[in-house]
Amino acid sequence: MALRATSHGDFQTLSGPAGRSPSLEDRVFKSLSMSSGHLAGGGRSGVGEEGKGTAARFGRRPVRAVRPLSALSTSGSFLQINHLQGELVRKRKECEDLKKENKYLSNEIHMERIMMRTESEMTMRNLRNLNQELQAQLKQSLYQSQQRATLCSRAAEQAEASQGEAEQSRALAEAKAACSRQDEEQAQTDRDRLGLELQRLKKEHTEVQMSLAKVEKSYFETKQKLDRVSGEKQSLLGENKTLEAEGDDLRQRLRRLTEEHGNIKDKQSKASQANIKSYFLCMTESDQRVKILKNQNGSPRNFTEGDPVYISTPEPNPENADRSPSRTMFRVSAPQQGRQPGPAHFGDLPVIGGERPDSAPPRRSRKVVEYFWIPTDDEE
Repeated sequence: MALRATSHGDFQTLSGPAGRSPSLEDRVFKSLSMSSGHLAGGGRSGVGEEGKGTAARFGRRPVRAVRPLSALSTSGSFLQINHLQGELVRKRKECEDLKKENKYLSNEIHMERIMMRTESEMTMRNLRNLNQELQAQLKQSLYQSQQRATLCSRAAEQAEASQGEAEQSRALAEAKAACSRQDEEQAQTDRDRLGLELQRLKKEHTEVQMSLAKVEKSYFETKQKLDRVSGEKQSLLGENKTLEAEGDDLRQRLRRLTEEHGNIKDKQSKASQANIKSYFLCMTESDQRVKILKNQNGSPRNFTEGDPVYISTPEPNPENADRSPSRTMFRVSAPQQGRQPGPAHFGDLPVIGGERPDSAPPRRSRKVVEYFWIPTDDEE
């Protein structure tokens, strides 16, 4: 192969006529023998034995000096002897080279054997592993096929059982179908009988409805009469209650009017006694003209507590003073004991629906104040 061809080419190169040197050949042979020893340790003894046999076979023999007959003569030349000795040395050298080549080739053959043995072992190992894998796959497929066969047998058993159940159910269905046909015939007979009975009941129902309509008609007529009588009675009762309520209301109104009339008389009698102190207080504090309102007959107007009091305040513009006077509404309240006393100033009166008198124009603008104070029972 490639190694052998390369080695042979190197050997030819080394053993050529131009570059043959014993030291180089010895080094190449030594390296090849060492590499072959590293590749297979067990083959070292064989290589040694083979080398020894080769060396013994091609060992150097003693060379006899063979001289031709012409050399014994006196006329012979020693040049021919030297030439023959040189040829002999060259032949010996060639024999040694051939011996080394033979040894090299034997080593190479041994290496090839080792390589082939290694490759065969690797191939056998791979084949052995492949065989194991195939056996494992075969076992697995065999196990799966056994499981499938078991499942198929179970399925066949189940199919047989289901077939038996199906036959039983079919027999039951046929029996039920026969029973249902009998029931259907019986139902048809009952339907015909019930149809006749239904017609009879419909006729009776019609008669009962007619009699019920007559009874309802008489009932409604009687109920209408009863409702009319009860309505008249209720209306009379309602009128009586209304009259009683009106009488009670009139009596209450009369009582209330009597009380109000008495209260008005009392207030008028109290209002006639005017509080002069409040009058002067209003005049001094407001620095304005105070006009006591009077009625149409000229009598002073009396105010009750809580009644609104309107105060006319002219506008600052003299042109619109007579046309649109602004009116502010105050509520009169008399001071009482136990409470906060009434307003000391006119401007402190509570305002209803308007601003306080403080927001009015200054005191220089004179205005008419309509004000009256009512004394209470506590002040008398």
